Amino acid sequence: MAADIAAAEGNLKQATLTADAAYYAQQQNAEVTARAKLVAAFIDSRVGLALAGQPAVVDGELNPKATAEIRKQIVGIANFIAQAYVDVHL
Repeated sequence: MAADIAAAEGNLKQATLTADAAYYAQQQNAEVTARAKLVAAFIDSRVGLALAGQPAVVDGELNPKATAEIRKQIVGIANFIAQAYVDVHL
């Protein structure tokens, strides 16, 4: 009987650890997603200002002004907002 109780306690402890890990992973994913959206919104607003009404895509390619603005922002504030290194391939 004592072995059954110990096994049940072990199972409960493992289930609690698994639930805690799942909750932590969910919270971390939500935080990273929120940061990514914030970075995207910031860069989108800066590119919009740089383009001043010009199209973002020209002949199927990203407008060079947009590319330049994205590169400039990634190096600076985007990394700060994301609280991480942002790697973008253009």
